[in-house]
Amino acid sequence: MKKKILTLLCTMTLLATMLQGCGSTNSSDPTPASEETKVQLPDCPFSELKWDATPDDVFALEGDKYETYDSIYNGVTYSFTKSYLDNPGTIKYMFDDKNALMCIAWTYSGDINDLEPLQALYDTIHSSLVSKYGESGYHNGGSTSSGDVWYMETGNVLVATMITNDATALQYSYLHPDVSHEKPVNAPESRAE
Repeated sequence: MKKKILTLLCTMTLLATMLQGCGSTNSSDPTPASEETKVQLPDCPFSELKWDATPDDVFALEGDKYETYDSIYNGVTYSFTKSYLDNPGTIKYMFDDKNALMCIAWTYSGDINDLEPLQALYDTIHSSLVSKYGESGYHNGGSTSSGDVWYMETGNVLVATMITNDATALQYSYLHPDVSHEKPVNAPESRAE
């Protein structure tokens, strides 16, 4: 079962990449983001860390019980058990090859035989994000996955679900501006901009 959950989490990360264009920059200018942008992070409700956090900052906040695996940013991902909104889940801190924090994500794995908790959690998080930032600039609604992206200067915010034959998952992510995708031309404006 643990292998299936890990596979599902990796698939969620891939879905997040597809939804928001991970790895691309916010502009065609290769100049790194300003120092001010690097330390800002929208109010992340499941972590108090900012973009300038180091792995040591992560350990100081989350403790020493974690798993590691390769991040999609060519660095290390540190994964900790962490509940959010009274739901058991996992928080992931993804670093690049220079030890810069690129993504903070919280993931929930559900039961394939009961999709109601997954949908209720998605609706709660989605409603909170719409209330805070307005309508998202991207929505993917399908039978096996759905998700929204809020395109902001401080980094994209993403919430997505995935349903497979074995399990269900929800991932709620905050992405560093350096790995956030540009807002589509016809996307609605969010309130944070």
